Amino acid sequence: MANGLVLNLLRTIRNNSTSITGKGLPGAYVKAYVNGKQIGSTVKVKSDGTYKISIPKQKSKTGVIVKMKKSGYETDLEDRVVRAK
Repeated sequence: MANGLVLNLLRTIRNNSTSITGKGLPGAYVKAYVNGKQIGSTVKVKSDGTYKISIPKQKSKTGVIVKMKKSGYETDLEDRVVRAK
């Protein structure tokens, strides 16, 4: 059975945010999605467990899903709503 990943967003996503930062399992890959479409690039979690995805600014109340994957582990995701600055 696969082990679970733990994904942690470090800060709120605001309508003036141009990145999403967080912590995860080193070596895992992280992607962000809006309405099922990927925004920004796929990034790899660094050896210190942190990641940063550059994204275009999003409108307030937009739903953003951040997913982390690594071979041999179950996918973890965080669901956030963009807030006004």
